[in-house]
Amino acid sequence: MKNKQPRRGRSRFLRWLNVPTALGLLAIAQTAILLLLLFTLLKSPDRITEVANSNEPMTLSFAVPPLEKKNWQPLIDKFESQNPDIRLKVVPGSDVTDALKAAYTTEFKNAEAKQANASYDLIYTDVVWVAEFAKAGWLKELPPDRFPQDQLDLFLPGEVEAGRYQGKLYRLPFRTDVGLLYYRKDLLKEAGYKPPETFDELLAVSRLLQNNQRIEWGFVWQGQQYEGLVATFFEVLQGFGGFWIDSSRVVGLDQPEAIAAAQFLQHTLTEKISPEDIITFKESDSTQRFLKGQAAFLRNWSNVWTQIKPDPLLQPDPLLQPNPLLQPDPLLQSQVGILPMVHAPGVIGRACRGGWGFAVANRSRYPEAAFRAIQFFASEASQRQFILQDSYVPTIKKLFNDPEIVKRYPYFPELVDIIKNSASRPAIPEYEQISGILQNNLSKMLRGQPSPEEAMTTAAQETRVVLKG
Repeated sequence: MKNKQPRRGRSRFLRWLNVPTALGLLAIAQTAILLLLLFTLLKSPDRITEVANSNEPMTLSFAVPPLEKKNWQPLIDKFESQNPDIRLKVVPGSDVTDALKAAYTTEFKNAEAKQANASYDLIYTDVVWVAEFAKAGWLKELPPDRFPQDQLDLFLPGEVEAGRYQGKLYRLPFRTDVGLLYYRKDLLKEAGYKPPETFDELLAVSRLLQNNQRIEWGFVWQGQQYEGLVATFFEVLQGFGGFWIDSSRVVGLDQPEAIAAAQFLQHTLTEKISPEDIITFKESDSTQRFLKGQAAFLRNWSNVWTQIKPDPLLQPDPLLQPNPLLQPDPLLQSQVGILPMVHAPGVIGRACRGGWGFAVANRSRYPEAAFRAIQFFASEASQRQFILQDSYVPTIKKLFNDPEIVKRYPYFPELVDIIKNSASRPAIPEYEQISGILQNNLSKMLRGQPSPEEAMTTAAQETRVVLKG
């Protein structure tokens, strides 16, 4: 009996469909599915790490100046208790604003070069950094559905606008700041003067008090070559009705108003209204002269108020040694008033706006969690807690008339009007460069040469070159 032979077609098919080959095909199919999934995730990188680690707490990193760190821990503890899936890590920052900005810039560039996540998820940012960081692609737009207009309406309008670039919102305001003119009420009353409104009145009362040997210096401010000099000049420029760079990127530094502003600062030196070493002064230096009763007028930021009138409810930082040079003269504590910077006749004086807020890094590992965090920090409850721990100025309108806050800081209702009428430095990506140009030319002028007109003409020309570049 002959053995039956299998059909050729069936034999070939069975030989082809052996188990190892089938498993290989299955592996190829699985690989294709994984590649498709990976491609989908790469199209939405915001979700990669959040999906991968959805069962583990996410850690968000951000940097704050060391002097603020003690105030952040209570808020961090509260946030983590309400959001058990998120942990917050404070990265050591710098009290020098330019140094903190340099650290951010270096980190963003390194992350770009490596196509990696940034070390920072939340960006605690100065108001003048927003345009530069947003243009470079380092910040995420805050989506309108997560940050609706009714929520933004709770803030001071200027603070929200300062967080926009080309119509998109990138920064939520947390605390604000504004330049103020502090003055000695007792000395002005003694001399028969009301608080000055114009530059001429400030100079006149300063000369009178100096000639009568009632005060050593009339007016102290920030004259060192750094951002403080720019802020001082910007307020004087506003007071003369001038502009630095307008919304159309037109430069106004060589206009008569800007030259007059530079001449005023130079005049305070040549007329010895200000000390000759004002060109070395930062905020603490000018504050020291005023707190020691050596000057009638001080240009500085709003946080100086609590150095003039220390709040006994504020706990000193145990890590900081008390500075005996900044202990105020007890007689000053009831004799200091505040104003916006004085102005020329017929012009409205406007203070320089400062302040800090939160943005989200474009290369954050957990952007959705970061949105949650900045909503928490910028909320009314968080700002209120932070303000009552220290003297920082809120950005939520309602808090300026909060009874407990006003009891601690009775100048807040007066301060809010100054903030509403304040002005912002140019919100442009080239800000660091154009600020450096202005600092350099003003500093040279204050040291004796060139003249105010020459300094402002050169600054305007150099600024135009940068803006064209």
